[in-house]
Amino acid sequence: MRKSGRGRKGYRIIFLTVFAVSLLAEVLLFLFFQVNKINSLLNKDFRVVFISARSKRNIQELKEEIKSLPGVRDVEFISADKRLDELKAKDAEFSKSVMILGKNLLPDTFEVKLSENVFGGFENWLKKAEKVKGISEIKYKAGEVSAILHLVFYRNFIYICFALFIAAIVLMVIMALTYKFEMAFLIGRLKLDINWFLSGAFGSLTAVLACYTIVYPIKYLSPIWHWPNFLWHLVVVLSGGFIGWVIYQWKITH
Repeated sequence: MRKSGRGRKGYRIIFLTVFAVSLLAEVLLFLFFQVNKINSLLNKDFRVVFISARSKRNIQELKEEIKSLPGVRDVEFISADKRLDELKAKDAEFSKSVMILGKNLLPDTFEVKLSENVFGGFENWLKKAEKVKGISEIKYKAGEVSAILHLVFYRNFIYICFALFIAAIVLMVIMALTYKFEMAFLIGRLKLDINWFLSGAFGSLTAVLACYTIVYPIKYLSPIWHWPNFLWHLVVVLSGGFIGWVIYQWKITH
């Protein structure tokens, strides 16, 4: 009976240990996908607006020069007349003030979409953009540039941390497979000690459910919601099972 009690206590320790580790892994997963979603939305919305100086340069020629800048994904020319029509649709009263002198005072513009890799050196990119002839001013939202840059850093940081988590699990399993054991013996041990694997896997599964329960209300508070794919959670659960099994193999050899 005493031995059985120690066994049950061992299962609980494995469960709680793996639960704690897996919960952190699930938090990293959720944050990674959430940050990536927000970054994608900001990237889609962000524009750099080149205001034409009303020079004699050909519009298509000017558009091609802007498009040749490094990291430019797309360039859209919006004429002054089109901009005025958009303004009339949004605010008819304000559009009248633009025509107060009897002519359209709005400038021709080019809306530019950038690749993600530009934001790390945005100031240098801006200096190159300012050299384009026929452009009087370049406008953009500095706050969005800073937000995208930080989100890219956080996403990559979380990705590296999760990759290190998986690498540590793989290394742990490899060490267990190569430490004083033959493959046939290990396969036998995996069958014999399956309860320890299941204890770890159950700890991971509980962590997945706990994390989901905690973050699920955000779905109703924010339009931005992205839960990781099922396969990611399966990786966490299987990793938890191997952690439990490996810890027990270490225990019985020391």
